[in-house]
Amino acid sequence: MELNYVSPKKDSTLLHSRHRVNLDFVFTSYIGEGGRYQIFLVVILACNALCSAGIYMDILWVADPKPHWCALPKNASQAWKNLSQEQRLDLTIPWVEKDGKLSRESCTMFDLNYTSNDMDYITRVHNNSAARKCESWEFDMSEFNGTIVEKWSMVCDKRILIATSQSVSLAANPVGAILGGLLTDRFGRRKITLIASILPIPFRVLAIFAPNLTLYMACMFIVCAGYMATYISTVVLGVEIVGPSYRYLPGLLGPMMWSAGAVVSVGLAYFIRERITLQLALTAPLLFFLSYICLIPGMLLIHYFILKYM
Repeated sequence: MELNYVSPKKDSTLLHSRHRVNLDFVFTSYIGEGGRYQIFLVVILACNALCSAGIYMDILWVADPKPHWCALPKNASQAWKNLSQEQRLDLTIPWVEKDGKLSRESCTMFDLNYTSNDMDYITRVHNNSAARKCESWEFDMSEFNGTIVEKWSMVCDKRILIATSQSVSLAANPVGAILGGLLTDRFGRRKITLIASILPIPFRVLAIFAPNLTLYMACMFIVCAGYMATYISTVVLGVEIVGPSYRYLPGLLGPMMWSAGAVVSVGLAYFIRERITLQLALTAPLLFFLSYICLIPGMLLIHYFILKYM
């Protein structure tokens, strides 16, 4: 591992000589390959995967296609509203056979007179009525409530939007990886790490409270691309901080931290069954990235050595 270094004169106005520095030799002979401070920095940098794992995991719960059925029309009479949920389902939702099993239809309902109060008549004729498409839906909230599927009615004809929302992170990852690699080489590891890790935080909060699906997906694209760029830049930065014998650590710790973050996310989702609360809980660890402003050195150890001793 070598570095072309231009050594300045004492007045720092002219460049007069060029040295080729063997970085591995500098680490092994002068700085040390893996001191406590170097290992501390590598671990701190790897923690980005621990903190951001929940951002990628939460789509498994917030976009989960839950059981649903047609809701009563808005102009339904009080007699309909007084029925229990099971009674309403029996009178309004047809049964269909799917994969050899009977289940309630989720996209159509019986075309009945929902403004009528004569429930005895409705009970006699509902099975012979035609079906019509749902105007709105009710969702099973026994396990989780407030999903984006429920919020934006991503069911039936709009069911494809579930896969679209779930694929946002997959589309953002290569964009973040490519831009992260290019920008860190162009503008420096520390600067891009700080921007890519801190800038997505407000976009994440905006996504949680987004009024429509388009804004939600746009914000999540920025967030996922940012944290993929952060992952790339922190791995490279970690490799440059330690000597040859310890350069496996950044590449090893990253996936391990991400796996730990995924496990923690599952635990949070088990105990928190409401979307906004869960997403805020998974977003809170991102505030750890603010510490990077103080913890990540402005100048790598090797560059400091060169400027001081060459």
